[in-house]
Amino acid sequence: ASTGAVLSMDTFGRDVYYASRGKQHPSDEVRVEAVCSLIEDGLIDHLLLAQDICMKHELRSYGGQGYDHVIRSIIPRLKNRGISDEQINQMLCVNPARVLTGMTP
Repeated sequence: ASTGAVLSMDTFGRDVYYASRGKQHPSDEVRVEAVCSLIEDGLIDHLLLAQDICMKHELRSYGGQGYDHVIRSIIPRLKNRGISDEQINQMLCVNPARVLTGMTP
């Protein structure tokens, strides 16, 4: 982000262990910590928050977190860490609109 890249903090709600790789997908708490650290470093203009629903088991009706996980679970965690409504709007609305229209931070 410090070089101008835009970072999409993606796959909130996905708690998966890849046994074949011996790797654990980062937890939501680790992701929230990363977002807060990047904001503290002054890089909020480069952050997008996202969630990836691409498999049936990620839908709430199949036991997953569902499409509203970021709004329902992650936003309250960020607010509890002192992230303002304005900062949340920046990551969820302002930054994606800027990226999708080809504007740079």
